[in-house]
Amino acid sequence: ASPARIPGGSSAGAAVARASVSQAIDQTATGGSVALSFTNDGTITEDAIANAVASAAATASAYMHGGGQFATGTTVSEGITNGGVYNALATANASGSVAHAAATVNYGLYQDATGGAVDLHTSNSGTMNLVASANAIGATASAGAVVNRGFTQDASASTSASEMLTNAAGGLLHVGRSA
Repeated sequence: ASPARIPGGSSAGAAVARASVSQAIDQTATGGSVALSFTNDGTITEDAIANAVASAAATASAYMHGGGQFATGTTVSEGITNGGVYNALATANASGSVAHAAATVNYGLYQDATGGAVDLHTSNSGTMNLVASANAIGATASAGAVVNRGFTQDASASTSASEMLTNAAGGLLHVGRSA
C-alpha cells in the first residue's frame, strides 16, 4: 500500500516550508491607570501551517506566538472574555523520502502586567484550542510538537496582584500537542 500523502506543493528535489505567526492579536498599554479588555463571541483563528512535500528531503516547521495583553501602570486591569472559538494553532506537515516536521506553540494566549495593583482575569464559556501538531511521512521520518505556556497569566505588583481563570460549565480549554 502507498503511504498517506500530505496536501501541498511537491518538488522532485528537496522542499522546505516554514510558517510563523507572532502576536496576531496584541494589546499593549502603559500609563497611570490602565485597562485592557478583549471579548470574542465569534471565531478567531491564528494559524501557522507549513507543508513540505518532495521526493527527496522535506522539512516543515511551524511556530505560533499567540495573542495577548501586556500593560504597565500604577493600577492595571486586563480582561479576556471568550464566548466563541479562539484557536492558536501550529501545524507542520512533511512528506518525502526523508521527512522532518516540527511545530511549536509558545504562549497560545497570555496576560502580562506590571504595576502597583494588578488584576488579570480570563473567562471562557466557549472553546479555546492552543495546539501544536507535527506530521512526518517518509522512509526516514521524525516529528516533534511542543506547547510552551499554552495559557499564561503573569502579574508583578508592588501592592496587590490577582490572577483568575474561569472556565465556565460548557467551556472547553484544550492545550495539546501531537506528533
